[in-house]
Formats: sequence, C-alpha cells, structure tokens
Amino acid sequence: MCASCHGETGTAPTRNWAGLAQQTPAYTYKSLLDYQRGGRNENPRARLMHVAVDGMSKQEMADVAAFYASQPLAQSATTHSPHAEQLARHGDRKRLLTACASCHGASGQGGRNATPALAG
Repeated sequence: MCASCHGETGTAPTRNWAGLAQQTPAYTYKSLLDYQRGGRNENPRARLMHVAVDGMSKQEMADVAAFYASQPLAQSATTHSPHAEQLARHGDRKRLLTACASCHGASGQGGRNATPALAG
C-alpha cells in the first residue's frame, strides 16, 4: 500500500508525496504512529495515511521504516542555489531563521529526536 504513493523504493512518483528513501527510521516510525493515533492532520492527504496505518502493528511500522531507510536515494536533478546553501548552513538573521543544518544535520541526514532527513 505504501508504494502506491511513496514508490516501491521510497522515491515518490510525484512531489505530492513524501520521498521515504534514506529517511531516518525513527522519523518514519514516529510519523506512522502519529498518523495512527490521529496526531497528524496537516492536510487532506493525512486522512489517507490514517486509513493506511489503521491496522498496522508497531512491528510492521518499524519494518516499513527500516525498509525505506535502507533504500538508495534517487539522483536529483535539482541544482543548489547559493541562497539555498546560505539558508541551509547559516540561516537568515534578518528573518530570524535558524540554519536548516542545526536540526537536520550538515548534510541533511536527519538529526536527533527523530528530526527528518532532507533532500533537494
């Protein structure tokens, strides 16, 4: 069921769905638990996730999280702009934006406390 939106190897076929390849297992597992408990309602697609995880056991959620974490990240055609690099590494003091890397890691690999990995 996951593959229909997120892709068989965690590379979503469209930008409408999150890519899960190389995502930290802690983040994916926590997200699945949050959907199952009704704690995530950020947009209409969240209702689909509520249904998708309704009957999953904690072990099944952990297995799905581990599977997607082990999948290779697809090559991105995205080019990085100097402005994006500045925001990611240093933030923006004028707008009081903390650097993305302070939570998500220097390479976007994800951080502590189930902070998600970022790509692109």
